[in-house]
Amino acid sequence: MKRGTIFIWILFLLVMFAIGSFLAASTNRMPSILIDQPELGLESCPRDRAGENRLINDSSDQLKQLHPAVRAGAKDLIRLSHSCYNIDIRITQGYRTKKQQDALYEQGRSQAGEVVTNARGGESMHNYGLAIDFVQMIDGDISYDLEYDGNQSGKSDWREVAAVGKALGFEWGGDWKRFVDYPHFEMTFGYSLNELQAGEKPGRQEKANRTEEIEKLLNP
Repeated sequence: MKRGTIFIWILFLLVMFAIGSFLAASTNRMPSILIDQPELGLESCPRDRAGENRLINDSSDQLKQLHPAVRAGAKDLIRLSHSCYNIDIRITQGYRTKKQQDALYEQGRSQAGEVVTNARGGESMHNYGLAIDFVQMIDGDISYDLEYDGNQSGKSDWREVAAVGKALGFEWGGDWKRFVDYPHFEMTFGYSLNELQAGEKPGRQEKANRTEEIEKLLNP
């Protein structure tokens, strides 16, 4: 084969690779972190619609300004935790401005309190409407007891909520190695922090990567 022909073939392959990479990035982004989605082992659960709606209403202020798929996931997390596991939760944090993030970062540093984040303004998925924090509600009181097993299932309520969240397509902060964040869920749709900081953002049509089991529970 002549040298010129070889060069043309190499150029053609490089162009095709570049086109393929662009299409993959724009239409089917790979998750930045592979989420281990557990099997919940539930074929069905009786739905307490009134109780679900009451709990969602309690969290309504924090659900505003979230990405549509994140907001829908947060509502379904509340629904399934309540109806399937008899666990009541509340969303305590949703979208957070960069100014609010900076103030939270100073807690335990220049301000009183314990350190609760290593993220400055613009460094948290909360700043892009892609994250939520939750807390368990026990008889109307806030609880961060990670070992509490109120439904007597043999598993902590907190970890059951975490399993539901991951099955809904969330990444759970309790799985992180460097800064474990048990109340935290986020859904990045494969976007890195650098991309978000550069102004890129997931489209409103993006959908959560949910398990089939979860879909059947939500749509029996």
